[in-house]
Amino acid sequence: MYSGHGGWGEYNRRAGEKAREKRHSYWGYGRNMVVEVEHPLGGRVRMPGNPIKMSETPGETFSPPPLVGQHTREVLSELLGYSQEKIDGLVGEGII
Repeated sequence: MYSGHGGWGEYNRRAGEKAREKRHSYWGYGRNMVVEVEHPLGGRVRMPGNPIKMSETPGETFSPPPLVGQHTREVLSELLGYSQEKIDGLVGEGII
């Protein structure tokens, strides 16, 4: 158990600082631990890359996070089985 000054809270704070330093260093960018993607509303945004690196795996592709509601119709119809009429009704009522 960590018994240094400040206890676990201080230990975790310092660990977080070290992780941030690594993530924003040349090493972090060189290993794609932080990637930049073009977001349709926010311009270029930074986001975490894939931490798992395999020598025999092809390169990675990254896409921006979805916009609010971007996949609502798809989720309602394909995953929850809602009909298009029901979804249109929810839209008409301002629910979605």
